[in-house]
Amino acid sequence: MDGITLNYLKKSKIEYEQTANKYTKYKKRLILKNMKLGRLNIFYGIRGSGKTTMLFQIFLETPKDKRIYFHSGEIKLLNLDLFSIIDSTSHLFGEDMSIFIDEVNKIPEWYKIIKVIYDKYPNMKFFLTGSSSLNLLDSKKELARRAIYFHIKPLTFREYIYLRYEKLIKRFEFGNNLLKSSIIYEIYIKEKLKDLNLEEIVTEYLKTNLPYLLDNPKETLIDLVEKAIFLDIAETRNFESETLSKFERLIFLLAVSNKITYENISKDLNISKSQVNLMLDYLE
Repeated sequence: MDGITLNYLKKSKIEYEQTANKYTKYKKRLILKNMKLGRLNIFYGIRGSGKTTMLFQIFLETPKDKRIYFHSGEIKLLNLDLFSIIDSTSHLFGEDMSIFIDEVNKIPEWYKIIKVIYDKYPNMKFFLTGSSSLNLLDSKKELARRAIYFHIKPLTFREYIYLRYEKLIKRFEFGNNLLKSSIIYEIYIKEKLKDLNLEEIVTEYLKTNLPYLLDNPKETLIDLVEKAIFLDIAETRNFESETLSKFERLIFLLAVSNKITYENISKDLNISKSQVNLMLDYLE
């Protein structure tokens, strides 16, 4: 174990214990309460969907002497080796540690490393997050039969009401008689939310159903878009910077147009139709 790795482990063990405490103020998402976790858990979804918050919430529920958190951005910036970090963790703290890594997709071929470590230490648990669906597709080939993937989507309406207005609504149960169940549930909802304007709440929910937006102004949504383009897409495919700069315009065209063709997009962005097709594939 080299000195740089040892210092990084000590630093992570101390600093992220303090960071984790900041997440105690957030309510847990309803999806987290229903998750059946395994040894290797991977949480993925778009930026702003609350993956980091969920990761720290699980972290805080893990015994303090059996948990350690790493941020892939630091690992990459310090040019450290992920295998050496986790291997050293087992020697320093024990082979039954729970490893938490945020944005693991930033580390090249991380899934190959995790596969080896997973098999080497059968008592070790892993909790990983990632924003790049393209990167995670490759990981499924390597981690088949080992990993459990959890797709973290924007808030459900029940979760939004729970987090924003602190009202817990029970789930709708279909039952044998759908019409009867619907009528009963409608009465229940109206009574439960009688002090709220339901139409306004639904409109509000459709515009701000990312946990990220509960504590941030709507204008900051553009930050998520830019990160998805200039970090996630840029790291996955070697697009020229000029092409990357046109992704936002492409998203705008798709958002405001009821009907649009490849030819119109091609002319507007001054790129070929084949390039348009490729850009749409990566956005999807």
